[in-house]
Amino acid sequence: KTSVDTDTFTIKSFERDFEIINKDIQCCGFYVIVTSDQMSAAEAYRECHKRDCVEKVFRALKSSLGMDCIGVHTADAIVGKALVWFVASILRSALFLKLTTLRKEDRKGFTVPAALDLLDEVSAYKDLNTGKYERRYSFTAKQKKIFRAVGVKEDSIDALIAGL
Repeated sequence: KTSVDTDTFTIKSFERDFEIINKDIQCCGFYVIVTSDQMSAAEAYRECHKRDCVEKVFRALKSSLGMDCIGVHTADAIVGKALVWFVASILRSALFLKLTTLRKEDRKGFTVPAALDLLDEVSAYKDLNTGKYERRYSFTAKQKKIFRAVGVKEDSIDALIAGL
C-alpha cells in the first residue's frame, strides 16, 4: 500500500463573517473518493469523470427524450422504446460533440436542447397551386451554423422537403 501525505491545517478560532466565509467557500473545491481498489489520483479522477458523463447522458434522456416515463404495457414495447432511447442517446452525444466549437463562442445558445429547438423551427408548407412542399422560412444564422457543424448542406434540407 502507498500513502499520500497532504498538507493540513487547523482552525483554532473564527468569527462568523458570512461574507468572507461565502467568498472562501467559493474558492474551495476538493474530491473525496473512497474505493476498495488501489489506484492513483489520476485514475480515480478518470473513473469518476466517466461515471459523471454516464449520469449526464441519463439526465438528458430523462429530461429531453422522455425516458422518465415508459408509458407502454408490453415487454416488446419496452424493448422497442429502449432501443429508440439508445439510438437517441447516441445521436444526442454526436450532436453534443459536433457543437463543441460553436459552444465556445456562445455557451448557452448552442447546447443540444437549444440546437434542437432551433432545428425544430425549420418547417415546410404545401403550395396549394403546385402541390409541392417548400420551406416556410429562410434559415437563421444560428441554424446555418448548426447545419455546417453537423455537415448538412442547406440544399439537402430543401431537397428533402421537396421530396415530401
